[in-house]
Amino acid sequence: MFPPTAEIWGSGAHIPSSMVFLLTFVRLVPVPADDSKPDLPLRLLIALAIYGSPSKALTLGQIYDALIWQFPWFRTHNKEGTWKSSVRHSLSRNGEFVNLKRSRGRSGLWTLMA
Repeated sequence: MFPPTAEIWGSGAHIPSSMVFLLTFVRLVPVPADDSKPDLPLRLLIALAIYGSPSKALTLGQIYDALIWQFPWFRTHNKEGTWKSSVRHSLSRNGEFVNLKRSRGRSGLWTLMA
């Protein structure tokens, strides 16, 4: 599905191949030099993560992974869970996000309103 990581980053890269879709995301958003919280609204960070994926759709877990991988602040505060609750709230309350349901009504992929 994704090109091998080594083709993009070189053979010494230690980036999981499942994270290659974040290349667009990385170029769009400046990463704070320290462990400070990103200076952009969470809903914009979520939208950029979704937009940066090849299918333009991500599961909730993939959205978490994108934020953790891109920003040290989310890695540092990963155990707290409050930011994850804010992500879920943002996805369900902001009209720009659409949930593509899977069978049996389970939550599936999140995408952006067309």
